[in-house]
Amino acid sequence: IAGIGIFQFIHEPLAALYGHLRSTEDYAARLRQYDRQLILVFDWGGGTLDLTLCRLIEGHLFQITNDGTDEVGGDVFDEQLRNEIIKRVMIARGLNEDVTIDYNAKMRLLHACERAKIDLSTKPKTTIFVSNFFKDLDDPDLDYLLTRDELENLVSPILNNGLHRIERLLQNADVLPMGLALCLVTGGMSNMPAIKARLHQIFGPQRVQVSDHNTTLIAEGAAWAAHDQVQLVLAKNVELLLARNSRISLLKAGLPMPREGEIKKTDFHLYCVDPRDGVAKFQLESPIR
Repeated sequence: IAGIGIFQFIHEPLAALYGHLRSTEDYAARLRQYDRQLILVFDWGGGTLDLTLCRLIEGHLFQITNDGTDEVGGDVFDEQLRNEIIKRVMIARGLNEDVTIDYNAKMRLLHACERAKIDLSTKPKTTIFVSNFFKDLDDPDLDYLLTRDELENLVSPILNNGLHRIERLLQNADVLPMGLALCLVTGGMSNMPAIKARLHQIFGPQRVQVSDHNTTLIAEGAAWAAHDQVQLVLAKNVELLLARNSRISLLKAGLPMPREGEIKKTDFHLYCVDPRDGVAKFQLESPIR
């Protein structure tokens, strides 16, 4: 309705890296600096954690491998924090499980927890307050003083889960942390001091770059890629799983990705060897390699 078209799809971590490199004052010098080097894009946002290992070769970005999950996004942090605060406040006030909590107030507490998480990126402590949280009590308000240490202890299992995925990705790629030239950190969760500290432990402070535009870098990179009319190509084969775990490549790595108004078309002729139920099921895969 607004007249905005989709010029091309681009993988978010790749857009973040392109935006980081393209927005520097001397783009050509930055390309020379990282030529033939390995770069990890660490994008931890509100919904997902995305990891992409890239290599820069003669000005072209190549994705080597990637990993992602929605199990440790910032929303999961917020829910964990909300549940723990409710439990602690009820214990401190001697309330049992029969007490009624206003549904809308519970949603307001979730937003307050997100705000507290952001505040604790720069403050040692903050107050979480939600009015009229409990029903039918003389004092219905929820009031809790949260420190940064408390927050980090509460979410440490989620934090460990997310950072463990870095170690697993590097192991699968047979790459040591010291073999990286850059770990680009973006996404809203990258503001957490605990995450920055752990990344410094893994890669060393000189390799970790937390973008000043961490909440907008993906959008900026996508805009730069569209502006430069970058020709994106498929990083991995898209394969069809056949019998006995054999596969046929439907779309091969290196295929130029279509832009707005373009269609890429390939014909395949397949035979269904068991047509008794009248249904043919296809499983498409994108390999790890």
